[in-house]
Amino acid sequence: MTRKLIALLFLMVLAAAQLTACTSPPPTATPLPPAATRVPPTATPIPPTATPEPTGSGQSALSITYTCNDGFIISSGGKKVLVDALFQETYCGCQSSEEEEETLEAAQPPFDGVDLILISHSHEDHFAPQIVGAYLQNNTHAELVAMESVVSELQQQFAGFDQVQERVRSVQLGDGQSVQMTVQGVDLEIISAPGEVPNLGFLIQIGGFTLFHTGDAGSDPEMVALFRSYHLPDKHIDLAFVPWWYLGDEWYHSLVEKGIQAQNYVPMHFVGDGAALVFKFVATYYPQAILFREELQTWTYAPPQR
Repeated sequence: MTRKLIALLFLMVLAAAQLTACTSPPPTATPLPPAATRVPPTATPIPPTATPEPTGSGQSALSITYTCNDGFIISSGGKKVLVDALFQETYCGCQSSEEEEETLEAAQPPFDGVDLILISHSHEDHFAPQIVGAYLQNNTHAELVAMESVVSELQQQFAGFDQVQERVRSVQLGDGQSVQMTVQGVDLEIISAPGEVPNLGFLIQIGGFTLFHTGDAGSDPEMVALFRSYHLPDKHIDLAFVPWWYLGDEWYHSLVEKGIQAQNYVPMHFVGDGAALVFKFVATYYPQAILFREELQTWTYAPPQR
């Protein structure tokens, strides 16, 4: 049996587990402390107590909160960014309640004080028009940068779009295209990173760190060349948010080791009962990966004083 077929069968088994999680209550677990105890990882494992040197200069403390699936809250240098975090959390194993959705719409903690919202594509596990629209109404400072299809859906389905449209930026990129912009004091490079659908990847400069979020980028071997065409290995990426199988299966390791070459990695795009299996496979190859085991768990990193 070929390696690719083995990988495919494994992904099918995990997908079945996640589909089961969509129709059953999420597993219960003892909540982790607010700050994860793991140190930032590297592609080459380092001793558990070591602290790798930051790659940038003038860095502030970095705080990352996992919401669910591909969603994160990123804070550093007095700026706060949401990536793929405003969606209806009834998706699969994501915990949900009316109160939690009201928290999102009302821009209440921990979703308060956000400067910038980024949305990679319009799938429902990344974006909900009503939640995003209400959020922009209640946080009149925040700006949205999103795929053109996201903005089109927001305009069609959110009745108050005319009240927020001045703070909405639409991005449409062709194959191999990228664009740079500064929004609310946050420097961005946005790349076309298609998967099953058109999808944006985000390079984010915040607090002296360079972060990369792939969204639902593809997993084909051709993606290595695409990532390299954007010179991602030359960007000195401090931390990359990537689909978990980029790390958890040898077949896809070239995507991170040749295509991205970040110092640190956060696996994403897992929910429900399949999560434990994801953590096992990721830890086999990248034991220093930053693993978020609970929704709204926060990981913080304070660069050493010079």
